[in-house]
Amino acid sequence: MKTKLPLLIICFSFMLLHPLLTFADDELYLCGIVQKKDREKNTVTIEVISLSCPGTQAFKLPDRQVGRSLKIDEHACFFIDSNQCTNTTMYTITKVEGE
Repeated sequence: MKTKLPLLIICFSFMLLHPLLTFADDELYLCGIVQKKDREKNTVTIEVISLSCPGTQAFKLPDRQVGRSLKIDEHACFFIDSNQCTNTTMYTITKVEGE
């Protein structure tokens, strides 16, 4: 029984974590050229060049710290709070590469 205990613990742990892993949200990784920043609304407009979300898109910034490295007319890569992108939704940038 002693040799089967580690295997039993691993199997039990997987069964507990499986639902959490199944329903975990993914983040979409995008790149583009920063067009403008609106500090009052805490938004940024980016000409996205990634194929999963092409075109000019406006994104929310969760706080003043996120997006401080985004500079107008510069290339930036970032993550949004969704695993897909539609033109009808304003997504939130969760992390900017390099911050």
